[in-house]
Amino acid sequence: LAYCIFYVVVGYYNYPLGDKTCYCSGNLTGSTNVHFYLTFVMFSMDILNVIVAFWLMRYNRIKIREYRSSASLVVKFCFRQTLRSIEQTLPVAVIHLACFSIQY
Repeated sequence: LAYCIFYVVVGYYNYPLGDKTCYCSGNLTGSTNVHFYLTFVMFSMDILNVIVAFWLMRYNRIKIREYRSSASLVVKFCFRQTLRSIEQTLPVAVIHLACFSIQY
């Protein structure tokens, strides 16, 4: 939410509200550099999201193997639930990164 608010404030603070508006209101010559920078930040966050998801998936698999017989049922359940949720959301994150990479 904070990134979206920052994007709108920085990208459109100098937006002309005169009598004529251009067709694509987000592409002004004064805000081109700002949009390029903010798109790069969003792309970097996307890459970081996929890297951290793969790392967390690996970490949870290691912990599940470690606690196979020694940990309580609640701890094992937490690791398994985290692993299942990452496995469900990771394909969406990878597809989003691929599409955004093509667009960028």
